[in-house]
Parts: sequence; C-alpha cells; structure tokens
Amino acid sequence: MSGMRLNTLSFKLILPLLLLWSSVVAGAVAIADERPRPEWVWSSGERQVPQWVELSRSFEVPTALQSATIRLATDFASAQLSINGRPRLTLEDYGPIISRDITNSLHLGPNKLTFLCAGSPGPSAVCVEITLNFLDGTTQHIVSDGQWEGRQLATRADGSDAPAPTAVAVYGAVEKEFWGPGMLPAQITAFDNYEQWKQALTTSKTAVAPAIQVIDGFEVRLIRQAHATEGSWISLTFDPRGRAIVSMEERGLLRFTLDPQTKAVTRAEIIEQSLQEVRGLKFVGNDLYVNANASKGLFMLRDTTGDGNFNESRMIRSFTGTEGHGRNDLAVDPLGRLLSIQGDGTEIPTTGILDHTSPFRAARKGQTTSEGALIRLDPRSGRWEVIAAGMRNPFGVAVHPVTGDAFTFDADAEFDMGAPWYRANRILHLTNGRDFGWRSVTGTWPPYDPDRADNAGAAIDVGMGSPTGLEFGHRTKFPPQYRDALFALDWAYGRILAVHLHRRGASYTGESEVFLRGQPLNVTDIATGPDGALYFVTGGRKTQSGLYRISWVGKKDGTASPTLNVPNSTTDSTTISTTDPARSVQWQEREAYSKVQADNRQKIENILGNPSAPVFDSLWPYMGAADPAIRDAARVAVEHYPLATWSNRALLESNASVAVTALLAVARSGESRLSPAILRRLADFEYARLTLIDRHTMLRTIEICLNHQEQIDPAILEGTRKQLAEAVIVPDVESIAPVGMGGPLIATQVRLLIRLSDPSAVAKGMSWLEHARSQEDRLEALFSLRHAQIGWTIEQRTEYFRQLNELELSFQGGRGMPGFLKTIREEAVATLSSSERQTLSAIITPPVVQEEPLPPQRSLVQEWKLEELVPILARLEEPRNLDRGRELFRAALCSRCHRVGSYGAAVGPDLTVVASRFSTRDILEAIVEPSRAIAENYRNSEVLTNDGRLLVGQVITSGDYRSPTLRILTDPLHPKNAVEIPKSEVELSRESETSPMPLGLLNTLTEDEILDLIAFLRTGGRK
Repeated sequence: MSGMRLNTLSFKLILPLLLLWSSVVAGAVAIADERPRPEWVWSSGERQVPQWVELSRSFEVPTALQSATIRLATDFASAQLSINGRPRLTLEDYGPIISRDITNSLHLGPNKLTFLCAGSPGPSAVCVEITLNFLDGTTQHIVSDGQWEGRQLATRADGSDAPAPTAVAVYGAVEKEFWGPGMLPAQITAFDNYEQWKQALTTSKTAVAPAIQVIDGFEVRLIRQAHATEGSWISLTFDPRGRAIVSMEERGLLRFTLDPQTKAVTRAEIIEQSLQEVRGLKFVGNDLYVNANASKGLFMLRDTTGDGNFNESRMIRSFTGTEGHGRNDLAVDPLGRLLSIQGDGTEIPTTGILDHTSPFRAARKGQTTSEGALIRLDPRSGRWEVIAAGMRNPFGVAVHPVTGDAFTFDADAEFDMGAPWYRANRILHLTNGRDFGWRSVTGTWPPYDPDRADNAGAAIDVGMGSPTGLEFGHRTKFPPQYRDALFALDWAYGRILAVHLHRRGASYTGESEVFLRGQPLNVTDIATGPDGALYFVTGGRKTQSGLYRISWVGKKDGTASPTLNVPNSTTDSTTISTTDPARSVQWQEREAYSKVQADNRQKIENILGNPSAPVFDSLWPYMGAADPAIRDAARVAVEHYPLATWSNRALLESNASVAVTALLAVARSGESRLSPAILRRLADFEYARLTLIDRHTMLRTIEICLNHQEQIDPAILEGTRKQLAEAVIVPDVESIAPVGMGGPLIATQVRLLIRLSDPSAVAKGMSWLEHARSQEDRLEALFSLRHAQIGWTIEQRTEYFRQLNELELSFQGGRGMPGFLKTIREEAVATLSSSERQTLSAIITPPVVQEEPLPPQRSLVQEWKLEELVPILARLEEPRNLDRGRELFRAALCSRCHRVGSYGAAVGPDLTVVASRFSTRDILEAIVEPSRAIAENYRNSEVLTNDGRLLVGQVITSGDYRSPTLRILTDPLHPKNAVEIPKSEVELSRESETSPMPLGLLNTLTEDEILDLIAFLRTGGRK
C-alpha cells in the first residue's frame, strides 16, 4: 500500500531529501500570501441605528469541490448567514472572527450567500473571505468587495418591499494584523515539542545551544549566558541607569552593566541574596519592587545612600497561598501605580484592600475559591485594590503606555483539552471589576462554564502554550506594526508571539503571530532596553539561561517579512512589505468610536471606587449596551449598590436588554425570595426576538433562579418550562452552526428543561446529539442529557450510549477526558431503571478497544483504470443492490477509514453527503486515483528522523500536544501498530503528495459490484 509502510533508509539516501526539504525545516516558512484581502462592506447610504441590511453575493462553483471554508467577521453588527436560501450561521455583535467549513452547503453551479444584518451603535460593517479548493488542485478566493450587493430593509424580517439591491459601500481593506492571513500562525501542531525545554537542562549532558529563528529584518544576539553559580533566570527589568537586573530562580538578584556600543556585559554582580523565586521586578522611581513567590510577598528594595546599591529591603505585603500558581509579574501604569498579577494558588486578600469586583461573587460571599487576580498598589497613598479576578495562572502583565489598559496572558487548563469547557491560553484585557470566570474547586466538574453571561471574555484566544512574560513594543525602535504589538512569551514551546491588538468598542480584539522561536528556548521574561531593543531571558526549572537582544536591522522604511529568518538556511524567502499602510476608513471610524466607548467604560468603572446616588440614573441604561465590555462594567457597578435601592427597578424595566441584565444582577445577589418575581418578569420577553447576548443572559438568570426551585410556585416553573421548550432550535444536519444560537445555548436550554422535568427535553437533546459534528458539541450534548430521567425511548438510550462508547474510543483531549467520560457514564447509568439496565447491559459498560478483523481477502478481478469504468456509470439508473453495496463498503476496506451515516470509522473524510458535493464521476475518480486530490486534513506526513529513518503516515493526535512522543499511523488498516518516536528525534517533516488511501481498492470488484458500492455511497447510508 503506497504511502503507508515504514521505510528505513541510510543517511546517504536521505541526503537528497535534506536538500529538498531545506525550505520546509520547522518554522522556516517563506510564503508570500497573494490572496485578495477582503474589504469592509455595508449597504450604501448612511450608517445609522437601528438599521437592518441585506448583503449578498452570487458566485459559481464550476467544478467539483474538495473543500470550502468561510472566514467572516462583523464590526458593530450582528448577522445571520444564509447559503442558497438556508440559514447556516449567526454572528454575534462584538463576536470573534469565525472560520467554518461550508463544503456541504455549496453545490455545483450558481450559489448565493446572503447576510441579514442588524447594525448597532458604531460603524457597522462586514468582511468575508471564502476559499474554494477544487478537486483539480486549483483554488479560488471570493472576498467582500464592491461586487457585493446590498439593500436596507424596513424591518429585520421584511424584505418583500425593500428596494432593489445596489452596489455596497466599501470602507477599505481589512488590515493584515486584524485578519491574520499573511502572518505566521501561532497555532501549535503535533510536531511542536512541549518538552523542548529539557534540552536546556544544565544537569543534562545533552544540553544544547538554542537554534533561534526570528522574523526577517530583525536580529537576535546572545548577550550573556548564565554561569554555573548563577542558577537559572526568571525575571528581567532595567534600572534608571540602563542596567539589566535579572532574578535567579532559587533566590537573589543579578545586575548586568552593558557596554553602550557593543551591548556586551562589562560587569556582573549579585545585588540581593535572600528573596526566593522572584517572578516580578519593576522600578517605581528609584525603588525596586519585587514579587518573591517562594518568600510569599511583595517587597521593596531601596537605595538610601545613593551609591547604587540597595541597602534597605522590606516586605510591603504578604500574600498567602501555595507557590505553584503564585505571585507573578509586576507592571507600572501611567499614573505610577504598581500592578501585581497572581495565579490561582495565591489567596485574594480581603482586609485592608478595596475590591472592585462584584460583591455578588462567590469569593466575596465567603466561599473558598481558587482564582488568579490583579492587585494594584498606589505607592504614594498606600491604597490597595483588587482590580480583576477569575484567572487561572496569568504570569505576565503589561500596561499600554498610551491608554493605560492592562493585559495579561492567562494559562489554559490542559486537563480540560478536548472538552467544550476548555479555555485556550488567552490575552485578557484587565479592566476594573471584571471576573474572567475561572474557579478551581476540587470535586466540582466542570470547574467553570466559559459561556456564562456574568463572566468576561478574552480579547484573543491564542491556543496552546505556557505563558510567561509580556511587554508592549511602544518604546522600541521597531517598524510600526511591531512597535504597536504586545509581545507574549510561550515558555513551553520556546516562542515569542507578536499580538496585534485592535480597539473594538470599549475593549479589544486582534490576531497573534509567531515573532521568534527557538529550540530549546525557554523564554521567561522580556523588557525594553534603553537602546530601543527588546531583551529577553531564558530559564526556569534549572535550565541553562541566557540574556538575549532583539534589534531591528532591516530597511529604514520598516519593510519586514512574515518569514522566520533561519541562520544558515538555504530558504529563498519572498518578502512582503509590511510598512505601516494608510489605514482604512473602517479602521479610522472604528478607532474614533472605540475611544468614546473606552471613555464611557472608564467613567463607569470609576464609580466602583466611590459609588454615589447622583450617577445611578446615568449608569442604568448602559446595562443594555450592545458592547459586552460596557454592559459588564455597568452590571458590576450596579451590583455595588444596596440591592434594595434597585431590585424593584429591575423588575419593572421595560427595555429587554437592560431588563435581562438587571434581572441577572438581582439573581446573582442570592436573594432566593426574589427568584419567583424574576422568572415571572422574564416570561414577558419573547426569547426569539432577543439578541444572542440577551439569550445567554436570560438563560444564566433562569439557571441561578432554579437553584431555589423548591421555593418557587409550580405554576411559575411551568411557565418557564413552556418558554424554554418553545425556544429550543435544533440545527439540521447540514448546518455549520445552530441558527440563532451557539451550541452552549442549546446545552443550557436542554439542561434547564431536564431540571424542569420537560418531557420533550430528551428528544431535543438527542436531535442535537445526532446532528453534532465536533467532539466538543457531542460531549456537550452527552453531558447535558446525563441527568434526564423521563422522555427516553429504548432506541434513544441505545443511541446515547453508542455515541458515548464511540467518543470514549476516539476522543482527542487532555488528561481530564477519561474522567469526564467516566463520570458522564456513571451519572447516565444511575438514571436507568432496572429493566433498562438489563435491556442495555451490552452497551452501557465501558467499551474495550478491539481492532476489527479484516474481511476475507478477495480475488483479483481486474486492475481497473478510470477510463474503463466511466462508461458503466450510465447503468446506475438501473435498480441497484444497496444491501450488497453496504457489504462491499466493508469488503473493499472503505469502512476502515470512512463513515457513511452511522456506519464506518472516522479516520478519513465523512462520506455521508458526498453525493451532494461530487458528481458520480468525481466519486469514482477519487477512489481509482486517490492521490490526484488529497483533503488537507487527511494528508500523510513524511517524517525524517535524526538517525535517517523516513516514516510515512498520518500523525495521530490526542488533542493534547504536550506528549513528548509523536505517533504515526503507517498502516491505517492496523491502527494498533502505530509507530511512536520522541519528538526530539524529528529532523524534518513535510506533507506527503501521496494519499493515505491505497490504490486498487476496486480491483477485487466486478462492474456490478462497483456500481452497487457507488449507489450505496450516493444514498448517504439512507435506504
């Protein structure tokens, strides 16, 4: 089977491959992105609120599609996407850029995309990019531009009497730093080695010098390595004299004096030897503040004699708790206040400190929680404040020098990878009073719900990694796009990311790219030097440390290339000009509007320090803002007032958006006596007419109220049950996302209906499970249904456990997934009656991994060629034997990799709807000549090891890339025989041009059998 066997070659035979692959050495990507950039569009005419707009574009699909994806975003608008007249996806106002596969929604010939948009305050606009990959290997990009049509509607739903479509208004091209393509992506792959740091262990005989790659136009230079007596280094800052101060991992501080010209270290000295595990260093004036994690406190070092040495050291405040996720980095805001970021192992102080977070938070009510926080100290007044909380382990903190906004890079919970409640590493905008929702509470699972309406969201989801230091580039001598960037360090994978933040309303959005990477390169902290260069240190866990300098050496006009500059590489790089372009009209209007919104948010937050009655009336309407940062800030501010002064106002509020937020605040107070009144008031609002954020808010409010279910009149509960039962909208099998809601909305609705004993809850949840395509949605559905006791049929119970068994055998995820699945099973089994347990006994037990035996070997019929088989396709109009076609699907080994309906495996592409995408000839061609066009997600990889072995096969990922080994399935017919190698042994890798699907699959079939097989595929598994 070509492309599936394990090959071991001598190094001499591999040498030509080394030369061939020199341009694809890990990270050495040098590809110019020539795709047309989408433009921001809206209907012609003045942008105003309220405004309903229809935007559309017709296009042809001239030949068979291999895949089609759409990438889209809205500015200050919500939108419902329809493809060929069928609703497919809803975009929430202020939502992220969304990418989805739309292959199954398109067909040969003419297609039409339509957006039904609702503008909100601000410069409303939409941008879209569609990528069509055809079977013949060609690609076409369709972007939002002046060729689109638009019209304004009288109402959101009525387009019958609207004017004829006209050319849209165009507001300029989407900036590269906003959109992403054209930059080096920050996503981690299975080849990235989470344990690369071990190669830098000073105790290891194999410790190696790092190989560093950086974006073209920049230079990285090692300034000094740590000596054997200096330990490993963690933190970095510069003193007012321009000297670098570095903390040693176990205890103490080093100071380096740098030569102004050569930047070499001319003097190294130990200036402190008692503070343990310093993770934060920052000067306020001439005083050095130190976060000493193992010493469990914030310290101040002072030079009272003026001789340049610290002769006074004192603890400013102790912080109790554990040392793992502890007292981390420090920053100083434009007003000279000190910011301390702390992980969830440190206890948030409650005495002698002003807490800006809501008094309705669990921690404020005396419950024990584990969560990280941002603490602020004003050294002049001695005032302490809790600014934000609900983080896991944010190590670094940085302050925008112009706006004063604080940001952190919060760590993910690797344990949760693959689960719908997993949160990636995230860039968070740390505004006053915000709660980001992390709660690490032993025995509670899932530990938090990432979609709760009373938790703040991320500015950017970065993906996997291990966050450490942060630094804005504003004081560097870099090109504009990097001078405006936030540099975020990833310790585990040896990377520095450039995060390009953009204002959007009162907060931010943006994209991240790889700016620098190395192996091993355990980056711990970063700071701007007095010369306008960036300096960073490596270290941690007793690894070899170094001080490095990054400087701009490119053209004076600031031309940079999104290419990692690899020393001694033969890569022929194609550069892209990234000079600071003239900003689009959309960018300028967004920036102007966002500055106003940011001012509004800050005015609301200022109330937190000194709430007063005169401002309450002006604060109240902001709870209905479309901008979630404004809405969240207003709700938190309201919650600081005595409940008795505003609870009746919340119950009488007529504006739906304001009302649902105000009622959420009332529910969060914990006053159970008010729960019946809250539910009665919520019943007055038509769920279908609410915005997505309002729906999330309403469901969260109901969820809190049902915690006091026994105190609520059954008639009120019945009204809530009916309201929710009518609201559940389950997507059809071809939807790329639920219409009008996200998966978490359906999950919450189903869970609430089950709590209210709704007999239709199971049917709704099972319909959602049937149509769920992602692992996360399937797990969410299984999780939501696990407590349901009524409304089941035996067929539904069987399907539930079949799906659970399948997921347990095939899941991709972190260490928590086996436990999650085990708990779901145990709790679902507990709802079964004794007769149900007996009937389902064969399926409710955990499945045992067994490799299905291969079917009996068939005799060769003929080595079929495509041109020989095409003429017989005309006979498909004759009656065919579909049962035999299904049997041949297994006999020809198709079912080992492909699924049709619920039959087969999911190793390769799902063939259920293949007939709607491909002509019969295309299906036949894909079987006979599988390497002509290979789906991107199912390509083989060719991996060259350090000792000269060449492995060809599919890389098997668990969803948690922290594993130090790489598993390669060299023979998909025997998945148990996957080859496993250490990632550290991978020399080179690239995608294979040979399909994992073997040649000759039809050679044991007669003409009639081939036709029966194709007829079965055309049915999609339906009889």
